[in-house]
Amino acid sequence: MVSVAAMVVAIPAIASGKAVRCGQSQYAEPCTVPHVTVVRTASAKCVKRNTRYTTGWIRITSNAGVRLIELKSRSKVLYKRTFKAPGPLTYQLRRVKVKIPGLRSGGHTLTLLVVDNKGKRKTATSHFAVCATSPVFTG
Repeated sequence: MVSVAAMVVAIPAIASGKAVRCGQSQYAEPCTVPHVTVVRTASAKCVKRNTRYTTGWIRITSNAGVRLIELKSRSKVLYKRTFKAPGPLTYQLRRVKVKIPGLRSGGHTLTLLVVDNKGKRKTATSHFAVCATSPVFTG
């Protein structure tokens, strides 16, 4: 049986349009894994060596609040953003420029890691290419 006091607490949050974080009450939705949505993809052109790669437009949502966002190439962290609790429910990475020093020409993988306040993790991958350099003839 639902108490009247519990309904009085839950209904104003719903009526006001404010988002209720997961696990805050027995009426809040259960905590789920963060979601990663690509709103606009990155350019398919290859990137010159020792320059910057520009990501697409990425939307991250978590009903527990986002705590950490990392972009990695291999094991090297190229971008990191940490939020204080409770963290945003939605965050957007809009065309983030990351340095890509020392990568050889060819295909590479960029890994996005999102961790929410409950410790739930979501990873997503993207691929990009570093352009082959033309040989320089001095002859």
